[in-house]
Amino acid sequence: MKTTLKGIVMPVATLVLGAAGAFATTSMASDEAPTIITGRYYVSSADPCHLSDVECTDVFNDNGACTSPQGTLWKMDSPVTCPLPLYKIQP
Repeated sequence: MKTTLKGIVMPVATLVLGAAGAFATTSMASDEAPTIITGRYYVSSADPCHLSDVECTDVFNDNGACTSPQGTLWKMDSPVTCPLPLYKIQP
């Protein structure tokens, strides 16, 4: 049985195009809108994570830290602490 180059190229081309399509679909899924989180700011040890009215995201971006007139805003990681940084939502 003789194998020709044409007989090999088509299955390989199909495999390559299928893999490229899978990667393209995965990269499009990562462009979903970031999660919106209401930021929290420090007031005192009795109220360390006071809720603000500013919406932020926990997805890092070049817009900088999320802030309010009270200061930098943070995300809670437990019922009493909020050490996780938040970022401005990209327009």
